[in-house]
Amino acid sequence: MRLSFEDHQKGLIVGIAGKLDAITAANFKEEIFARISDNNKFVLFDLSNLHYLSSAGIRVFFLVARRLRETGGTMHFCGLNKDIMRVFEMIELQTEFNIFSDVEEALKEM
Repeated sequence: MRLSFEDHQKGLIVGIAGKLDAITAANFKEEIFARISDNNKFVLFDLSNLHYLSSAGIRVFFLVARRLRETGGTMHFCGLNKDIMRVFEMIELQTEFNIFSDVEEALKEM
C-alpha cells in the first residue's frame, strides 16, 4: 500500500494505492491519524488506485469517520473501481458516505 497526502484549501486529500488489508491497515491507521487534526473538517479518500479492500481497512475508515465527527468534520470517497464499489455496496457504505467519481467532482461539491 502507498499513501499520498495533499493539503487542499478545503481539506485533506488522501490517495491510497495497492491493497488495504489486514497487513497494511495498522500502518494506514497510524499514518492517517497522524495527519488528521481538529482543523481537518473535510477528508477525501481517493481510491482510484486501490485494488483490494478488506474488513480491516473498512474498520479504519469507520475509526476515521468517528474521529472526524467528534470535531465536526466529514469524510468522503472518490475514484472507486467496480470491485471496491461492490465492497461498499455489500456493507452499505455508499449510504453512509458521499462517493464521487473523481477528486475534481468531490471538490466542486464540497
